[in-house]
Amino acid sequence: IDLVLQIGASCILSAPVRSLLNRIFDQNPSVQKVVAATALDAHSTRIDDDGATTLHWRGSLVGLTKLLVRASPKPDPKKYNHHHTIAEYAVEETLGYAFLHDDKSLCEPAIARLVTAHTSALGGRIFAANSMAVRDIDLFGAAGVRVAANRGLAGIDGVLATACGVAAADPNTSTTLLIGDQSFLHDLSSVRIFADTMYTCPSLKVILINNAGGAIFSFLPIAQAHTLPDEKVNFQTEFEPLFGAPHAIDFSSIAKAFGLRFARCSTVSALRRALWSPEINFIEAVPTTSRSDNVALHSDLTEKTTSAAVAALLGSKNCVGLVDLYFRRLVSSHKNFKKPVVALHGLFGTGRDLEPLFVNSSRDVLLFDLACHGRSGPQDFGISEDVLSFDAQIDSLLNTLDRAGVERFDVLGYSLGARLGMGLKKRAPSRVGKVIAISANLDGYDSLDAHTLAERRKADARLAATIRSLDTNHEAWLSFFDSIWYSASAKSGMWASLRHGDEKKYNQMLQRRIAAKPRAFALAATLEFAGLAVSPSLFEIAQSDD
Repeated sequence: IDLVLQIGASCILSAPVRSLLNRIFDQNPSVQKVVAATALDAHSTRIDDDGATTLHWRGSLVGLTKLLVRASPKPDPKKYNHHHTIAEYAVEETLGYAFLHDDKSLCEPAIARLVTAHTSALGGRIFAANSMAVRDIDLFGAAGVRVAANRGLAGIDGVLATACGVAAADPNTSTTLLIGDQSFLHDLSSVRIFADTMYTCPSLKVILINNAGGAIFSFLPIAQAHTLPDEKVNFQTEFEPLFGAPHAIDFSSIAKAFGLRFARCSTVSALRRALWSPEINFIEAVPTTSRSDNVALHSDLTEKTTSAAVAALLGSKNCVGLVDLYFRRLVSSHKNFKKPVVALHGLFGTGRDLEPLFVNSSRDVLLFDLACHGRSGPQDFGISEDVLSFDAQIDSLLNTLDRAGVERFDVLGYSLGARLGMGLKKRAPSRVGKVIAISANLDGYDSLDAHTLAERRKADARLAATIRSLDTNHEAWLSFFDSIWYSASAKSGMWASLRHGDEKKYNQMLQRRIAAKPRAFALAATLEFAGLAVSPSLFEIAQSDD
């Protein structure tokens, strides 16, 4: 690091960031630190809070940005995003495996993760209370969620009232308040404001983390002072009443007094159900971990996610962008045709979906599971744009066909599989004969106008957030498939005939989706890296003579 640029003259309160900066300045005194003060800092005198500032710059942020753009070499955003994306998915999967399975009891990091993932899926925003709530969102929250908080992370005054104000200012956007029990009790008089706000902002929800006291103080050195031989701090008589501040408040009684619709949750599955229920607006999330265990859990998760990110980044240096794809070959008794048919399913499917089309086929058929579907890789930390982009998936298909000794072939594909089939024809026209493309959208980033492209990217981002929030919850996946992906209006009503005409087959398809054990993070990444907004249009190949 050669330069640290701090926007705003206020001192940095984040302990990890402060620790990182101290190490940087101690180890390399030549590192420059520039503090860029804005109009909001006009009367601030705190421009050198750590004694390391080498330049104090005053002016507009727009002007500063223009200077930096002119002075800096042009970055490679694809390379930059690639490394961050690999690390992000490694962390996402680590957190998912750690505490997000349905039968798990709640812990504080899991609450932050579930609430942010749910809010992101709704396209809403979170108001984060100070103390532990905002810190856990920062450490363990899902990506893509908008967060607001009161300025000054150390104070807990008026949090509930402020959240109600935020919701009232924009009632069309769902607002979720994540707040600890101490902060809630500190602003108890504002519960009436919350109850009144519900009439104009029915989507406002409060998630109260009840850890029976002040959990943040367990992270302070004094919490461990009683374990030292020379210390005279008595944990039960001094630390607990003064810092832990335990209580036995019945929050359901408070909810009843103000007419709030209440739920108490102590497991992952219960919290998921309460978050998705439109009937509930006040949730008490009860962690089963003690406050001391919570400190150890934070340390353990930080170590695991850091190790996962580092391992993923180191592994990405050797990544060649090819995925081992699983396929099953249906061998025909007819020998008249030497060219097999490559069958490619759609998003969330598997090769098994297309098998009924080839009963008694006169051709050999290769039923593929696309990347991140069914039995195909990548697994664990191999998720990145290098292996899941539209072009990368075509590379993997051709590589797998090469290894299987298949030189020439025809293709039948549905939806995503149809687009990939046309991509194969475009990439390797001498190898691909005919392509049957079912329900293929031919648009891409190079055929959509700017407004439509921007809206498509927003829609894909919302859908990806929804998919991530499903995680391993079977009930949530069934609800998603039934009410969103295979709704009667989806695909211009294509699914309506199956839903109403053959309910048995429709239910069999839903069960097949669940049996395939969908990988939420990987499938969301497939949508982001191979969706219409980031893939080329296919009009040209669709109109070609062959």
